[in-house]
Amino acid sequence: MPILTSDNIADWYYLEDLHTPRRFLIENFTTTRKQSVEQRKAIQGLPGTLIMDIGASDWNSTFSSNALIIKDGDLYHDIFDLLKEDFGHIKQFLLYQNEFLEDKNLLVTADIDIGTEVGITLTYTQKFDNIFNFKYVADQANDDFVARTAKFYDTNFYLSKKLDSDEYYVFKINTGKINISIDYDTLYFVNSNSEFPFYSLQNYKISGSFTAYLPHEQIDSLILYNKNFNELIPSRANCSIAIGDRYLELGQANIQSNVTFSKSNGYLEIESNFVAYSRFYEEQ
Repeated sequence: MPILTSDNIADWYYLEDLHTPRRFLIENFTTTRKQSVEQRKAIQGLPGTLIMDIGASDWNSTFSSNALIIKDGDLYHDIFDLLKEDFGHIKQFLLYQNEFLEDKNLLVTADIDIGTEVGITLTYTQKFDNIFNFKYVADQANDDFVARTAKFYDTNFYLSKKLDSDEYYVFKINTGKINISIDYDTLYFVNSNSEFPFYSLQNYKISGSFTAYLPHEQIDSLILYNKNFNELIPSRANCSIAIGDRYLELGQANIQSNVTFSKSNGYLEIESNFVAYSRFYEEQ
């Protein structure tokens, strides 16, 4: 029976940062080139497609994996480290204009799915080899590491802060989702000698939802007292997520889009959707 050699097996490869030896442990990626092609009609009609309008091209790459808890060392990193790094560059660029963005930093969307494990999906405007080097593990030194999949008990989701206090409401969160969407203008220039666009970073938006179990007394308190209800997702409070000892700041200007209280599957639940805008910095 023919057997595929190891150079055909994707798990024998890893992704390496373009400028440093850092290795990223990411389960899946896809990279796609898109080009629009449309039929153009002549005045008298044609026996088939003879005239075509060929539009501009662009690439996108998607990386997906569970977040990891990696023990020791600076060589190996996971997808949450990649999100923290690139989203940090983007926020710094928009806020202070003191950051130079490379092609590899052009993150378009990030989805974080918090459940028993923490799944993360990142999409970029680039071909994958503009973001990473693709390395065959057998060609490299045998650098061991210890890691495990990040679980719900490694994850903290900070959202609700009591008014005039540093205390947070504590919920038993069952599931949560966070979406980061980054907006770019695509620009095409004459004499650029390229069919690919130039990207102009504009802004970003963060939205999310969570479902939590609550005792009856806490639901009663939230429904009966307007002050408590408004504190559920305050308009000025930190919205962030921590996995292990890593902390990702999301936003501080929040809008609660809807809240649902329900009895479902034998539990009292609260489901809340929110939108968080760019991080607010008070003048010192």
